[in-house]
Amino acid sequence: MWQCILETTPTRDARHTSTLMEGIKEQLFQIEVERKQGQISQGEFQKAKAALVQTLDRALKREAQKA
Repeated sequence: MWQCILETTPTRDARHTSTLMEGIKEQLFQIEVERKQGQISQGEFQKAKAALVQTLDRALKREAQKA
């Protein structure tokens, strides 16, 4: 019984990665809104987006290596 529960409970690392990915998605959305409202330039948007995508890629690679 306990083994079944443990197998379906996300690990701390998986929860952390999921939280990280949600945060990155939120930030991507936010910078897109700011760009459309003219609050940041296209160049600033591109730099911020590239940094967020790079962070997301690294998190996904780390997660894949653990699997």
